[in-house]
Amino acid sequence: MMTISSPLPYPEFGALKEVGDGIIWLSIPLPLDLKHVNCWLIEEGGGVTVVDCGPDTGDCLDIWNKLIKNDLLPAQPSRLVITHGHGDHCGISGWLASRFDVPIYSTLSEWQSARLRHHVGVDALLERGFMEGHGVPAGLADASCRLRAVNSKLMGPQPAAIRRLRDGDEIAMGGRSWRVIAGGGHTDEHACFYDPANGILIAGDQVLPEITPLIAVYGDQSEANPLADYLATLSRLRELPENVLVLPSHGRPFTGLHVRIEQLIAHHERRLDELRVALDRPRTGFELSAVLFPKAYDTHSAWLALAETIAHLNFLISRGEARYLDGSRNRVVAAG
Repeated sequence: MMTISSPLPYPEFGALKEVGDGIIWLSIPLPLDLKHVNCWLIEEGGGVTVVDCGPDTGDCLDIWNKLIKNDLLPAQPSRLVITHGHGDHCGISGWLASRFDVPIYSTLSEWQSARLRHHVGVDALLERGFMEGHGVPAGLADASCRLRAVNSKLMGPQPAAIRRLRDGDEIAMGGRSWRVIAGGGHTDEHACFYDPANGILIAGDQVLPEITPLIAVYGDQSEANPLADYLATLSRLRELPENVLVLPSHGRPFTGLHVRIEQLIAHHERRLDELRVALDRPRTGFELSAVLFPKAYDTHSAWLALAETIAHLNFLISRGEARYLDGSRNRVVAAG
């Protein structure tokens, strides 16, 4: 069986490191526990396609300004391609698109969600009600909402228009044809890009080498089933060759796609099994999150733990393996 291999060392923040013919790795720092995000620069015809661009932070702005001022880019950016609409990936996209007067390529849902995150941010009342309804103590729910509001500041102004990407589209980057693989789970319409001629997959956050992508449910789509979407997306990505070079958004480039996909599926199956065991008696979502994430009792991680737990719980509910009980102040869950 093949194993995962990540032989390339990390570049310094803001440095440019070539990982393949005409593909350059740019690592940008994040003010989060997740310390960095990867951007990919693809050289082509006197220009550069930028795949993801980083958050709307001073550090990210400084990096781009230094690359521009010191003439370190191989060529001027000619367009910006977005994998998905999270602030660490596209937060500074409006500024970058305006600075170079270049078009933005994105799936529709990801562009719309990014614009909504910038203009509206977190609906604290909705999210607080969602958390408290699942049994989170009021003080912890308030603190978690404040933290989410801080994280939302990674999203800066977004471009007013895009060139839409759809699942199955072909997009030329670096003189090569890349197939758009749009799938759900981490977000609703996350785009990966596959170059079959050279065996390269720009995976975004869908397949990461060292951590599992966040699969979460929040108050604005409380009945969503993103885990089912994610597992379906992994099944599609498993159809690609095992030996492709995977360029992830966090962590180092690696080979061993099928092995990593099996690890990710097994991780979620373990989570589901833990929930099945924990449903030996009725519990709130918060109580179940303490089973899955026993250390997640601080403001930093409580909302993420609950969001992941409800995603797995909604998956079980969709299969008839769990159900909500009526007549309680908080949403109490029992085995189906």
